[in-house]
Amino acid sequence: MNLRPEQYNPKLIDYVIELLEDDMPLDRIITVTGLEYEEIMGLLTYAKVSLDTLREYVPNLTITDDRAIICSDTHIGSKYENRGYIEMMLDYAIRNNISSIIHGGDLLHSNKKGVKKDYDDLEDQINHFLYYYSAARGITNYILLGNHDVHLMKRKPNAYEIINNRKDLKIIGVKKAYFEFSDLLVAIYHKIDKYKMELPNIPTDINLHGHRHECRVKDDNIWIPTLSDDVKMYFNETNAPGFLVMNDYKTVVGIDQILISNRRISKRDNIYVKNKTL
Repeated sequence: MNLRPEQYNPKLIDYVIELLEDDMPLDRIITVTGLEYEEIMGLLTYAKVSLDTLREYVPNLTITDDRAIICSDTHIGSKYENRGYIEMMLDYAIRNNISSIIHGGDLLHSNKKGVKKDYDDLEDQINHFLYYYSAARGITNYILLGNHDVHLMKRKPNAYEIINNRKDLKIIGVKKAYFEFSDLLVAIYHKIDKYKMELPNIPTDINLHGHRHECRVKDDNIWIPTLSDDVKMYFNETNAPGFLVMNDYKTVVGIDQILISNRRISKRDNIYVKNKTL
């Protein structure tokens, strides 16, 4: 997966395009070719498939409910992990009938600086995560892999299958993925400098960003707060640990910020509002 599109066999590129032109669904193309989502989209970009066509194909997830939680940077296995925050988020989802959580990367910490001594062994960290992250009934977690996750999976490749095989956990991509929410196309990013495979730069309605451990809004870009205790870089009264909630209000999509402080939840309503295309 960590190759550039030009390093693939040209016949494979032609084959993927042929399947696309035959209107084969993306999940079926993944099954038939054995390629990952990023690889297929990278090949189509390299082959100069039109942006309009790519926009039809690029979402590998559609959220059909009118609410979804967005979280990021839990860093499970590090000294900054906080199970209390995760349980509060899951409890919030259950109480508000939210069945989809989209994770913006760095689910795990790997054995980089700041790892807890007990979880420096990656097998132990993976088992810790599986126990630590509750499988809340009825909630599906869609996970974008971040730089810490990729670091771990390069050293422990079976971690991908272990995580993705748990019924409530679905990996949707690495570094960048797209999903549809309420007729809007949303991109979610996590910066990974060393990862070579690039997804197409499709015009989107909303851009969500993990990695920076801050909550900030600029135009159609929203930075996702950390769901850990590592808020040292950009701390202020509106940048406590927490998560976001996307809401479908029929004509607009609004995003609320849920802050967690002193084991209590508070909410900043409508930190971002986007008109829907109807």
